[in-house]
Amino acid sequence: MDLPDAGSERSAGLVGRSVELGQLARAVDQLLGGSGGILEIAGEPGVGKTRLLLELSADARSRGVQVLEGRATEAENALGFGIYQDALGDRFRAEAAGPLLPTGLTDPLQPLLGDGPASEFSADRPVSTGAERVRIHQRVRSLLGRWAEQAPTLLILDDAHWADPGSVELTEHLIRHRVPGPLLLAITHRPRQTALRLLDVLGRADQSGPAERVEVGPLSAAESAALARLAGGSGQPTGQADGRPQHWDEIHRESGGNPLLLLALADLAGSGEAGDARPAGTGGRTLGQPAAVLLGELALVPDDGRLLTAAAAVLGERFLVEAMAEVAELGTERAHRAATALIRRDILRPVPGTPQLTFRHPVLRRLVYQHADPVWRVGAHRRALARLTRADAPAVERARHAERCLVDADPQVVRILEEAAEAALRTAPGDAARWLGVALQAIPGTPAEQDRRLRLEIARTLALAASGRLSESRDLLHEVLARVPTDPLDRRLETATLCARTERMLGHYSEAEALLRGELPRIEGWSSPQAVGLMTEYGTVALLTGGFAEADPFVGRAVLMARELGDPPAEAMALAVRGLGSICLGRVDQARRELAAGAALADRLSDADLAREPEALGQLGWGELFAEQYTDAARHHDRGLRLTRRNGQDHVVPHLLIGIGFRQLWTGELDRAVRTAEEAEEVSRELGSRELMALSMALRAAAMDSTTRPAVDGPVLVLAERAVRLAPSEGWWSRSTAAVHAQALLAAGQAERCARVLLDAGGGPELPRTQVILRPLWYALLSAAALATGDVAEADAWAALADTVANRLGLRGPQGFARRAGGLVAAARGEPSRAVEYLAAAAGWFQEAGFAVQRALTLVIGAPIAAAVGDRRQADAWLDEADRLAAETGAGSIAAQAAAVRRGLLERSGTAGQAPPDPGPGLALLTKRERQIAALAVEGTRTREIADRLFLSPRTVDTHLAKIYRKLGVTSRTALGALLAAEGGRQALGVDGP
Repeated sequence: MDLPDAGSERSAGLVGRSVELGQLARAVDQLLGGSGGILEIAGEPGVGKTRLLLELSADARSRGVQVLEGRATEAENALGFGIYQDALGDRFRAEAAGPLLPTGLTDPLQPLLGDGPASEFSADRPVSTGAERVRIHQRVRSLLGRWAEQAPTLLILDDAHWADPGSVELTEHLIRHRVPGPLLLAITHRPRQTALRLLDVLGRADQSGPAERVEVGPLSAAESAALARLAGGSGQPTGQADGRPQHWDEIHRESGGNPLLLLALADLAGSGEAGDARPAGTGGRTLGQPAAVLLGELALVPDDGRLLTAAAAVLGERFLVEAMAEVAELGTERAHRAATALIRRDILRPVPGTPQLTFRHPVLRRLVYQHADPVWRVGAHRRALARLTRADAPAVERARHAERCLVDADPQVVRILEEAAEAALRTAPGDAARWLGVALQAIPGTPAEQDRRLRLEIARTLALAASGRLSESRDLLHEVLARVPTDPLDRRLETATLCARTERMLGHYSEAEALLRGELPRIEGWSSPQAVGLMTEYGTVALLTGGFAEADPFVGRAVLMARELGDPPAEAMALAVRGLGSICLGRVDQARRELAAGAALADRLSDADLAREPEALGQLGWGELFAEQYTDAARHHDRGLRLTRRNGQDHVVPHLLIGIGFRQLWTGELDRAVRTAEEAEEVSRELGSRELMALSMALRAAAMDSTTRPAVDGPVLVLAERAVRLAPSEGWWSRSTAAVHAQALLAAGQAERCARVLLDAGGGPELPRTQVILRPLWYALLSAAALATGDVAEADAWAALADTVANRLGLRGPQGFARRAGGLVAAARGEPSRAVEYLAAAAGWFQEAGFAVQRALTLVIGAPIAAAVGDRRQADAWLDEADRLAAETGAGSIAAQAAAVRRGLLERSGTAGQAPPDPGPGLALLTKRERQIAALAVEGTRTREIADRLFLSPRTVDTHLAKIYRKLGVTSRTALGALLAAEGGRQALGVDGP
């Protein structure tokens, strides 16, 4: 049965299928034009073949076509010619009673289509001779020809894969010997279950006349979501917490775009069962209609077959017939017969190249499992476990059955769960956490078992954290830590480290730091892997709080201790943390040495070794990113992302994605940065990390700031402010979010707020809370904000600080920000030649650093200043280069600024055939009112204050500013001030006062 029977009541219309509908419409057009033919509609179960037939039938009826419909069913395939009796019987009987049909046609067909003894045409009593069968075929063909002469006729044979042999033979005759006149024979079937004879004749149908095959494939992801909205009214699984369709991409992938499977999965998702790695019981929940349709395929399966499918569902994804037989408690011969029948029905399928079988689709397996008797399932899992134990299968394979048949704390079963959890901890932490939870429920809380329970609880907290369930892990860790004694010390250190790490991942830095500080005195003179982990975690927390200088000696000790203990993964992690800390403190040369040592060690380690320290590659990549080693950063971040995703270490994924996104942002891959930021935000939301969500949103805002044209840049500031509201008040990530917010404020003309945000987040004018590596950027932003408010002296002071720090660092990106700030200050001081020199140097530094977008922005800012000092060729060259970089990076805002500057330069130099106006060609284009507004704007006067002083509305002032920018080829007040300085200052405007 196909989707319409399950979903037509749930769906108001057909989703997608435009290509298929076009094929059906053309077939009806040809039919109405007098040409018949064969229309084959083929596809997997549930893909929507019957739903398309409904559309075909409705379209044909609405256009005056007479429609005859028949459906074959498994329950009636013992009845000879059953599908034709269903399609033709009613009309034949009505016309025969009329009488509207000649006796020579009526009498021979009475046994087949009338009220005669149909049993003489049953499947087990076929027509006795070939000649008699041919006569029946010819008479049916004559009957259809008679009806086609009266009106164009559509004959539908649905689910022809269930057709009895007589119907198949008659269909073959009608395909080979076409009915004269306008008759369209439409046949739907599942190719895997269709008789070979029918497949053969359909494959050669075009040899005897017009024929078309409609292959019904899967829906696209967008079409799947649309179907979900029609089916459920919201486009999301029932009960979803926040109203977002966050799991529809997963459901689409799992269903393969099959509509029936997709709707069944949606029902499972609504009950909290979709995506569960293990089948769950229905718990008394009524199955949804799509699920009931899928299970309905088993209704006519004999008892042995149904028992065998339940055993197969217990066994898992793949299974042998012998294993099914043992679990189902069937003899091998009976099991083989039942399995063969299930393969014919396309419930089970052979796994190519193996003797194993599998379900047609995992959804069907899940539903079969749910529908099985719960008590029987326990025994079935016990039998499956016994078989695997005899075969000495790995604990991970046995655990999937052990967890479902644990009764009365069976010690052997509990040991299996423990072994499996230990094996899966780094590769499948979600499974490990579940198995440990089951084992802990079975282990009594007696004093004799206290040590064992403590060990398993610690392991479970690690598994919970690694699988992204951070809050659960933290709560359990605090409970365990309160009970862990200081002897043995290493267990105490391990628990404290895990607890601090979880607090850190949740953004609770103060709690993590306090916890670690309380444990540090215990490791004085102590050497162990657990001590290495504690000191490395202390350094990681200090990185985020801004206190790495204090933690640095401990991390250095951790590096040496890990080396002495012969623990390369721990050493690589400690080196990565220390390298990142050194670069943040401005110790660039030392950082590069540490990062190089960490990279050499990590690159030699296997994936299994690195799984012990899943954050090592992330920290290493961040350090290399700040050290401007982008190729190395990309290599380590990409490898880390592959490993953590493969191993289910979800808690590390957003850190890696954000690092990748900032590299893409800095190097000019803006569209990719936006997509990466969106993915990081989604993962962070699932983890419950507000701080990482906020930073992901800030990353997206920063990328959008360059891609979005200025006329519609409001959403950038809105997004940045949402990120700031979401972020906690402390920590590196929150300060980074504040920096993006400050940039958005500056671009929006809110310079004073920009400065306040930076100074508050940085801890004051010396920016003590800001990493040294980032201070040149922050100082440059403060300088730009001061220029925007007209305070050139303050802007100069901030630019000097940026220059001092950048020179000390020796990195190219910070040098670029410092030189650009100096260039803008020089322009504001009326030193345009010096400004051009600084801006050219800044563009060169940005080019060497690989900052394509920043280079393009610098060139756009510098072009009008270069033109103002008479170097129009330089200005044009800079604009050409900016246009090229903007096109390569997708920086739409910079492309728009470059276009505005170019227009302004053209207007200032005059159009073709006209001499340029003298003197001060650009300023001469301004009206008196525009000059007044420009003079006030470059002094830092706010829009509302300008409006009050000039007796205008704020909107009118903004309109005038837009005209000024267009005429002069600038895009901001800062650029306007620089251009005005190049033209001779306020005096060039000829305005003494408002």
